Amino acid sequence: MNTISRIIKIQSIVPNKKCGKSSAMFFAYALLFIIASCTSNDKSKEEALSLYNESMKLHDEIMPRMDDMFKLETSLKSWNDSLAIDTVANANRLFEVKAGLSALQKAGNDMMDWMHNIQDVPGAEENKHSHHNRTTNTETLTDEQVLKIQQDQKVSIEQIKTAMEASIEQGKALLTKKSI
Repeated sequence: MNTISRIIKIQSIVPNKKCGKSSAMFFAYALLFIIASCTSNDKSKEEALSLYNESMKLHDEIMPRMDDMFKLETSLKSWNDSLAIDTVANANRLFEVKAGLSALQKAGNDMMDWMHNIQDVPGAEENKHSHHNRTTNTETLTDEQVLKIQQDQKVSIEQIKTAMEASIEQGKALLTKKSI
């Protein structure tokens, strides 16, 4: 029920002149409370939508880096295989390469998990990211719950971005060592 219809409903039950001042004051306070709660809910919805849009912007920014990660992973796997021929002589380098591979794989898996579990907000642009799985019907959640989900998703995608960038730099640094 929107704010206008709530006001109209309350106006229809506002006491007539036969009721005392205390009843009129009660209805006035009730009306103010309803208006205030509607404003708070609207702000929560707007903030949740803003966080969702910011998260999707980060997603769109880092998604193309998945290709870079795949290429680095392929190169590091190949190098790892060639180093594995003599594990004694290449033990330290093998350890570094495996750590680099692990970082790339974890960042990639985290990104895929995030995309699989992304939760929409009511009012979000559905077409652009409609391939994502929505496991929770956010229409049934409170505005505060939806806001909390969006805050958590934004923190998560920011952490994934950091991990992806670090793993790409680590992979590039390792491949630079290969040519030395």
